[in-house]
Amino acid sequence: MHESQITDQHTILETLCNVTKYCLSYVGGPQDSWVTDSLFYELDVKTHEILFKWSSLDHVDQIPISNVQQFYPVADFGKNQFIPYGYFHINSVDKSEDGSYLIVSRYYCSIFKIFKKTALSNGHYRAKQAKILSLIANFPSVKSKHPYGGHPSGGHLKNATRL
Repeated sequence: MHESQITDQHTILETLCNVTKYCLSYVGGPQDSWVTDSLFYELDVKTHEILFKWSSLDHVDQIPISNVQQFYPVADFGKNQFIPYGYFHINSVDKSEDGSYLIVSRYYCSIFKIFKKTALSNGHYRAKQAKILSLIANFPSVKSKHPYGGHPSGGHLKNATRL
């Protein structure tokens, strides 16, 4: 576990890391590589039920690993599970008033807005169906921002770069 916070809806947001195998050959790393997958969960405080789960590796089609190379090159990382390539590094997650999530990525130097897209019958959401919108791209001060601490709606981000 990396960080957690209680929301006004009596849920808890947890950021976590999971070391897993992933091919990095297309960005100059080993084919048989190890990466740190950045995750966050929203859990019901009383029941401990998972309400939402998001994984950076599930969204490399929307947030390509190649985009982080200028800030955090593969170099000698990823050769084994003890020194994985932590390309995303989720610093924090906040829930917006509209129900979306704002996540800060250290090495992308970005804040991403995650929208819940499709409801399941039980009222919960599937993370793989989340829509991603990058709010700030290549913003160096974001790299060390931990946590984001902005307005919950993200509305003050006037110079946002949308993907």
